[in-house]
Amino acid sequence: MSDRGGDFYGFLGGFLFGAVAGAVAGILLAPKAGEDTRRDLKVKAEDVYDRGRELYAEGRDKIDEALETGKEALSAKTDELKSKLEEGASMLRKAEKKPAGGPQAAK
Repeated sequence: MSDRGGDFYGFLGGFLFGAVAGAVAGILLAPKAGEDTRRDLKVKAEDVYDRGRELYAEGRDKIDEALETGKEALSAKTDELKSKLEEGASMLRKAEKKPAGGPQAAK
């Protein structure tokens, strides 16, 4: 099975960490009063939090869509397999009903 989910969450974690670190560094190094800096940090933190929620929702939607597609494919293959098994069982029952030796044994 693929590790694409792990790659996505690793990327997401790195992205969020980088965004927070960059925002904090930029705000702390800016020449502003403490109150302004705290307000800016709060706004940036809310922005990052909102973006994280958006990315989570997008990822969740993609996962749900992939699961639904997988369920549909599995259901189709299951139906196909059942049909082939029923066909094989029917052929086997017909073969069992024929006399041993086939048509030449009846002569």
